[in-house]
Amino acid sequence: MRRQLATQATALAICALASGGARAAEHTVFARPDLTFQPAQLTIAPGDTVTWTNQGGFHNVRADDDGFRCAFGCDGAGGNGDPSNGAWSFTLTFDDPGTIPYYCEAHGAPGGLGMAGTVTVEGGGGGGGGGGGGGGHRQPVHQIVDVPRAAGVDRLQAHGAVLARRLASEQPVDLGRG
Repeated sequence: MRRQLATQATALAICALASGGARAAEHTVFARPDLTFQPAQLTIAPGDTVTWTNQGGFHNVRADDDGFRCAFGCDGAGGNGDPSNGAWSFTLTFDDPGTIPYYCEAHGAPGGLGMAGTVTVEGGGGGGGGGGGGGGHRQPVHQIVDVPRAAGVDRLQAHGAVLARRLASEQPVDLGRG
């Protein structure tokens, strides 16, 4: 009987671990002093988050389709998307498949000119005719204004993004995780 219970407990644990693998990933893109985004092209899965962080220089991030304009937060979401040389950082969640080109207004232009990049959200289904990649659905997860460059800030940002994402999806939040 004990052996049967141990086997069942092991099977449940394996199932729990396997189902936890579908969590959204967090990605980072840096706006760099050399007038580039690093990485310039990023491919993600639906539901993943992307955090842009200014590493130095007078920058912002604007989608070619005007779907977002961000620096110290995002326009239309309580932030200010004007280019800035401050230590800004913001995070967006991308839910819908498509390619979203973006650029820095001070050093680039729509169409991939100058300081520009793309986020490609992989599709989940097949079939269907041609058609280009439209802009995926984007929603701000959290905004950090005037982020100091002190020890632990990256960890704090990561915890904030996870907390905000879980609150938005009404998933249980475990504040004790490290």
